[in-house]
Amino acid sequence: MKKLICLACVVAMVVLTTLAGSSVRAADETAPTIKAIMKLHKGAKSPLAQLKTQLSAGSPDWTEVKKLTKQFDTLGAGLPKTEAPKGNQANYEKLAKAYASAAHDLHAAAEKEDVAAAKKAAGKIGSSCMACHKAHKP
Repeated sequence: MKKLICLACVVAMVVLTTLAGSSVRAADETAPTIKAIMKLHKGAKSPLAQLKTQLSAGSPDWTEVKKLTKQFDTLGAGLPKTEAPKGNQANYEKLAKAYASAAHDLHAAAEKEDVAAAKKAAGKIGSSCMACHKAHKP
């Protein structure tokens, strides 16, 4: 009888571990990490740097611009789903939603091939950084 109970406990642990692992993977697929989102901004070869170069060109390569802005839209939409690394969660969510909105506007402007609107949205993304970093970056 003890063996049967032990076996049932082991099976239950395996099942629960498997279920927990799959739900963590599902959450990871829907909400990117803050680190993954911030990689859009870091470095001379970052998507943001490439985007600025494209938008400054006389005639942007809209295929490339759309590809870059799609990254901002997709990853930016996940930012409000993340936890504040530091500080007030409600304030973090407000700032994260503003970033996500600007990222969406950026991609929408690229889809319309509207340089002025894309530059304006990219500016909003850039200006949102300092407020969030001041309050929430560890």
